[in-house]
Amino acid sequence: MLEQHLITVIIPVYKVEEYLEKCVQAVCRQTYKNLEILLVDDGSPDRCPEMCDAFALQDDRIRVIHKKNGGLSSARNAALDVARGEYIAFVDSDDTVEADMIESLYRGIQKYNCEIAICNHYVEENGRLVMEIPPLDEEKVYTAEQALKLLLGDIYIRNYAWDKLYAGKLFRGIRYPEGRNYEDIATTYLLFDRAEKICQVLEYGYYYEKRDSSISANLTKEKWFHNTGNIVKGMEERYLYFQKMGRRELADRSMVDLEKYMVTFLNLSFILHDKRERKYYRSFLKEHLEEIRQNPQIPEKEKKIAKIYTMKTPVAAAYAEASYLRRENRLFQKMFQAMQRIKQRMRVEQVKFDFSCMQGKQRRIFMFELPCFDNLGDHAIAYAEWKFLQQIEKDHPEIQLIRIEGWDTPAAVRQLKREITPQDMIFCQGGGNLGNLYAFGEAFRRTIFRAFPEQFLLVFPQTMYFTPDDAGRKELKKSQKIYNRCRNLTLLARDERSYSLMKDTFTCNLLPAKDIVTMLDETEYAAGRREGSILCLRSDKEAALTAEQKRTLKEMCVRNTGNVLITDTVTLTEISGQDREQVLRKKWETFGKRRIVVTDRLHGMIFSLITATPCVVLGNNHFKVRETYRTLSACSYLRYVETVEEVQGAMKELLADGQIFEKPSFSQDFNRLYRYIEDRMKE
Repeated sequence: MLEQHLITVIIPVYKVEEYLEKCVQAVCRQTYKNLEILLVDDGSPDRCPEMCDAFALQDDRIRVIHKKNGGLSSARNAALDVARGEYIAFVDSDDTVEADMIESLYRGIQKYNCEIAICNHYVEENGRLVMEIPPLDEEKVYTAEQALKLLLGDIYIRNYAWDKLYAGKLFRGIRYPEGRNYEDIATTYLLFDRAEKICQVLEYGYYYEKRDSSISANLTKEKWFHNTGNIVKGMEERYLYFQKMGRRELADRSMVDLEKYMVTFLNLSFILHDKRERKYYRSFLKEHLEEIRQNPQIPEKEKKIAKIYTMKTPVAAAYAEASYLRRENRLFQKMFQAMQRIKQRMRVEQVKFDFSCMQGKQRRIFMFELPCFDNLGDHAIAYAEWKFLQQIEKDHPEIQLIRIEGWDTPAAVRQLKREITPQDMIFCQGGGNLGNLYAFGEAFRRTIFRAFPEQFLLVFPQTMYFTPDDAGRKELKKSQKIYNRCRNLTLLARDERSYSLMKDTFTCNLLPAKDIVTMLDETEYAAGRREGSILCLRSDKEAALTAEQKRTLKEMCVRNTGNVLITDTVTLTEISGQDREQVLRKKWETFGKRRIVVTDRLHGMIFSLITATPCVVLGNNHFKVRETYRTLSACSYLRYVETVEEVQGAMKELLADGQIFEKPSFSQDFNRLYRYIEDRMKE
């Protein structure tokens, strides 16, 4: 690529001798070579000053600035004052970056004619890589207004200085506020507002190392109070900026987080008996109370709390103390949660569902979905189950389908108990949540099973896993007691291991069945030319891969396919039932356009299956993925491997020239389930 512009990379340095060499080496190894690397020794008392000077002797692109300690903002500002680059990037000295980070950001700026480019980043903590923002499957280009809305939402775009490349001209007259943590909150929005266009590229270029010693780590209430004060200052400046300019929508969005953090600051102020700025922020809340009340983006609960902190000092102090006790006192917390459940029950009792049969309908099938949140695997299961039941409804005109969304379950159960008839059938969503790892799933099933022990109940294909410890054994006994009271319960086991565990635990009817998403055929998305690869890896409590192993897998994907898209089947943002099919189809299209997938996600494997995309599968930290893979052995383009070292060979096999893959049909499995349900309907 043409390296026509000099790019300045600014690295503030203070007490990081343990991490500095790794950071500097990563910047020096950038594939974009036309760099000016400014190491700012911010009066570091360790070996960092000498290390910086040694690095400068080794690479003539490095310049060192030695200065008196003034903090992170002061160090960045000192570098900005002398930077020669037409573009500016920041790297914190205890973090690291990919070799192509600068190149990918610069390519985005040139491709889309932008002033700011943003890359994806990982949070690295205790040897694990975590996705912090929702993964992108396509590059994005925004106007300043669009990007500011996302920045203020703090989900898709974060305020961080370091995952971005900026046109140097944006910094004219703008510097980071000195003597303050969370300085980027007070600065990034100003840079965005000066830009014409801003883009997001797909590459995961930055690795943010999360350590207890970091500036932002909140180890004590006192430190959190101090940090919150800095956050509030930046957010207040941001709000006042947009208010002064008459940009009402951006001011309202700014107020959402400002109100929340201001309340937190006041809460800690009373708990710690620290009066600094308390009067000012209470007055600020009082002055803006009507504006807060009318802001539709602020939850009603937050509005009420804000009002409490504008009341007389004894009232506000008493509320702060009570809220602290709720967090700290477990007994009080249990009492509070019980009260909340009662309030919720009183609220949902008012909800009325239409469970009546339409004309000509004689029997109802109730489909209880689980709350699917942001997991596309769960959404795909709910989608496929509904498709399956719609076929039953089509073939049996006397059937009426009624779908109940997860959060409506308690209210729906209470009403249905009064209206249920013996011929009604109840179906529950399948997945990998029959156990104690995902307590919400078990809680919803228990609610249903307790209410309808005599009814026909069927749970779509599930993996069963209770942890082999006291907590797991305790929850297993609870489920065993409730499940075994149900006289007409059928459990579908998604794999042989789960079938065996269910057989040893429950007295109900059992059937083996594949994950219901495998009944779908989405090979239409594989009709075009395939390019590159997908790396779809989990970073939750079921993850087994280390940060280093994930980096190795990424390198393998690049080596074998030229480019890699890092994505996930978890979106990190909640998806509504109305948007479900659209979001799923977009993800399936993404899978279908790639030559190969490497994943440890069960539904990363199954999305590959239904789009006829070759896939190398690694296991998670228990048997779920491995055992489900065994049920799909008829599929020639899936390969399960036990170790990262085996991935390379499996990729070569699947990418060999001339291979044509066709999705296997599992229709006989679902036809068997269909006939089983029909037989039960005749009883």
